[in-house]
Amino acid sequence: MTVAIGDCGGPEGPDAVVAEEVIAELARCSPRADITFDYVSFMTNTGHRAGQNLLANRTAETHRTGGERDVLVLLNPDT
Repeated sequence: MTVAIGDCGGPEGPDAVVAEEVIAELARCSPRADITFDYVSFMTNTGHRAGQNLLANRTAETHRTGGERDVLVLLNPDT
């Protein structure tokens, strides 16, 4: 499983969604749960659709080289 988080503000940036210490903790814990963690800092507000597309395409590229994915779930922070 891959968990990808897109952040419009980047770590500790003015519009950051995820705090830097949370990113570090997720990266540290995810291998123990057999999860690939991918944090992407957009550094700009891409808008909902563009951000979701960027993450989906990036995740698809990862899985194209290493296997297939069965399910893609897209969540917005207010979900």
